[in-house]
Amino acid sequence: MRMNPDDFFRSFVLGNYSDFLDQPDNVRRGINASVSAFHMADQYYYYYKRNEPTRIIQFNEKKDFFKFLSKKTKYFNDIQSIANAYKHLYLNSALSYVSIDSAG
Repeated sequence: MRMNPDDFFRSFVLGNYSDFLDQPDNVRRGINASVSAFHMADQYYYYYKRNEPTRIIQFNEKKDFFKFLSKKTKYFNDIQSIANAYKHLYLNSALSYVSIDSAG
């Protein structure tokens, strides 16, 4: 079964966001909510590219679509930054500390 963007939203984004709202101090839940929300853009871009290309024809590349989204909502860049930072979190030491505040 192929997942469309609405399926992805219901299956991942809403659940992760709900988990975060239950524990807004939980960094892991905040990052999970951001990662799944950011990947909604990927879901939409590739789904429409494959199934309804006329909906994204004005975007030559995915990065152009992301630029459009960042102009549409001021939160897109924040969500993208948190999602990308997730790839670079390495807790190799008992002294490591990560918080929402530490990301700026």
